[in-house]
Amino acid sequence: MNEEIQFEDIKIAFIALWKNKLLIVAVTLLGALLGLLLTSNKTNEETYRATATVYCATYSSQRDADADVYAMINYSDVVTSKKVCQRAEAIIGNSSINASMIQYMISTGFSSSSYIMKIYADTNDPDIAIEVANAVAEAFVIEISSITGSDSIQLLDKAEGCYRYASNSLTKTRIIYALAACFVICAAIMCKELFSNNVKSIAQCIGKDDADIIIGIIPDSDK
Repeated sequence: MNEEIQFEDIKIAFIALWKNKLLIVAVTLLGALLGLLLTSNKTNEETYRATATVYCATYSSQRDADADVYAMINYSDVVTSKKVCQRAEAIIGNSSINASMIQYMISTGFSSSSYIMKIYADTNDPDIAIEVANAVAEAFVIEISSITGSDSIQLLDKAEGCYRYASNSLTKTRIIYALAACFVICAAIMCKELFSNNVKSIAQCIGKDDADIIIGIIPDSDK
């Protein structure tokens, strides 16, 4: 008997999928139900991003300008420091927003020229995102001035608006659960057929060189 997977085996595997279509539908629905149960206590969430920018405002020599830019890049991690976030918390003056929350919201990036640093605030409330981005930018400028003794790093643009940065769709999550369940049951059925020792056709018994001579096949009377 030929033990290699042939086209006939794949054909039979797809036929098995069709014969078990009700089982596949049932398992897919169970996957969707599982996704529904696991996400029942969650809500659709939209994440908004506000951006404030600071820049290096050195008007002296190129050497001094490069040094100030290097300092801004080198101290960029200070943006998310506890000290800066505590100062931002004080600037905001909202008891519902603390330094730990601000640290979680904030991230940074640079423009292609590296003269401008972008301060991002990501949260599900657009108004809070704007408020936090501006407060952190202001707190960062104050902190850098204190560290370097220079006022070359200044606020360039305040965040005046924000945009939807990410979306957590519950419907999408539930569909993924259903598709995953469908894929698993289909894969199980196909593997069972492809690697089964049961002979379902003469083509499965013939080798590539047709050296095997089939005189007859005795069916299993127990099936």
